[in-house]
Amino acid sequence: MSKRVHFFVASANSILTLNMCDIVCGFWKFAFSALFWAALQQTAVAHDATLRINRTNAEDLELTFSLDLITTLQGALAPRINPILFLGRYAHMPTAEFNDELARAKSIIENEIRIEGAGGNAFVVRSWQWPASEEIQARLKKTAEASLSDPSAIGQLAILALTMSAHSKTEISRIHLSIGPRLRPILLVRPNIEQFWIDDLSPDVILDF
Repeated sequence: MSKRVHFFVASANSILTLNMCDIVCGFWKFAFSALFWAALQQTAVAHDATLRINRTNAEDLELTFSLDLITTLQGALAPRINPILFLGRYAHMPTAEFNDELARAKSIIENEIRIEGAGGNAFVVRSWQWPASEEIQARLKKTAEASLSDPSAIGQLAILALTMSAHSKTEISRIHLSIGPRLRPILLVRPNIEQFWIDDLSPDVILDF
């Protein structure tokens, strides 16, 4: 066999080896992605997004959100990328850049809520309470690390708790509440009164107090 034949055989074997490596690596990447995504779906089932509304006095409301950390942030910041890529990128993002991205997410998420009084007057948002930026990124890192060995651990780590305070210029008797698509579906809970889903079919609700 000539040197040229040996060269082509060796080259073909190398190409075959590389292609097999690509196939195997691609398979495991796909498998891990599917497993991770399945875990995220299980998280959503086990930890449905909830919103609790309380009237704290005649003119003030408190809204308490319990959301999935990863899907909420990804929905606001990078809805088109793979969840694994999102988690890997934001968990290890430089602090200053992460703070800027979180500020952008806050603006987007907070604008998903609209409250009007009985006369159509918008409520004044007095405050939003978020976990500290370093706490949120630390939880993303912890989630990323835990998911490598146990994807089901995601549901135990990735809850985002937010509180919003809103004020009406008049006594609250009825409100019109609108929830944007990034926070739907969400289970609205009024302790000892009622609970129901706010989703794409019914994004706006009327509540009496």
